[in-house]
Amino acid sequence: MKKLMAIILITALLIGITACNSGSNDENEVIESPFASAGIGDVIQFGEFDWRVLDVQDGKALILADRIVENQQYHDNVAITWEDSEVRKWLNDTFLKETFTAAERNLIAESWVVNNDNPEYGTAGGNDTTDRIFLLSFDEAEKYFPDETERIALDFNNTPSFWWLRSPGAIANSAVGVSSVDGGIGEAGILLNSSYGIRPALWVNM
Repeated sequence: MKKLMAIILITALLIGITACNSGSNDENEVIESPFASAGIGDVIQFGEFDWRVLDVQDGKALILADRIVENQQYHDNVAITWEDSEVRKWLNDTFLKETFTAAERNLIAESWVVNNDNPEYGTAGGNDTTDRIFLLSFDEAEKYFPDETERIALDFNNTPSFWWLRSPGAIANSAVGVSSVDGGIGEAGILLNSSYGIRPALWVNM
């Protein structure tokens, strides 16, 4: 009986160790990138959403959510830049963890994000940041979508919706975004506490 109990205890201990090791290895798990052979314009599922490939450089692809993933405010109605915004914190914490597995997160690159001033009003864009997930800037939206109508984004009710960019508007408590009507970008911006579409972007290893 003592030998049987010892065997049972050892077996349980080994199972527990194996389970712990399995959990700790998740963060180091390597999977094949779904973007390994992707080209610009392709739409590929990654995590819980479909993503449109905007650019390919140095073994990485810049991808943008093909649809609006959620409606929320950029920040409270105070003077703020992208660096300190609530939407940036949400994207790089809650959204990152809830949308992607640990193995998928290992494919997402840290990116140097340039935060230029508003091109029309000169409102300060703030410090450049290092992010894994971000919103496109005014300049990036124009660069990757030269045809304004291609910027129009649908939510999951198939309804066109305004979506935020990270660049500041005319005043420090506003940010610019993309019109749901014609895809235009209004340099004057919208107050930060308005609830509008979030369309995340990120660089992913191929």
